[in-house]
Amino acid sequence: PAPANRASAPPVVGERAHGLGRAANHVWIPTVGDGLVMVDPLTNSTRTWNATTAPTFPDYRLADARTTVSDVWLGAGSGVIRMDRASGTVLHSYTRADGLPGDGVVYRVLPDGANVYVGMRNGGVGTLDVGSRHVTPIRNQTPLPGCPSAQVHMQPPHGRDPWVRPTRGP
Repeated sequence: PAPANRASAPPVVGERAHGLGRAANHVWIPTVGDGLVMVDPLTNSTRTWNATTAPTFPDYRLADARTTVSDVWLGAGSGVIRMDRASGTVLHSYTRADGLPGDGVVYRVLPDGANVYVGMRNGGVGTLDVGSRHVTPIRNQTPLPGCPSAQVHMQPPHGRDPWVRPTRGP
């Protein structure tokens, strides 16, 4: 049983959880099909953004969550979602209309100051300029040198450059 001073939190559901984001006392858990869950491990409480709790949320198919000082960045089936970390409100959704390459499905987001690197399902890698809200493809549906697939998963930056890992190795 849960300690008396902790609320009983509902279980985290979802087909599968992918890249986790962590900020302050919260862990942000993206799921494929069941939206986003924010967990406070200290109080064992949760907040969810799914079809029941947030019917206007842009996309419930989420692959990645990354946090900055003020934002939560989500890789989604429809593109990139930027949320205010404190209020949980959606600030903007970035889609193919903003220049996301390929079919717009984002597997990985890596915020880096004024830019956010995005790893696409079938569009390679792009750089989102937060100020202009425009995405510039770095590689657009063309395999990266030495990589037989344009489907990429990026790793946290090493120095100033993110590491890129294709679905299938060279």
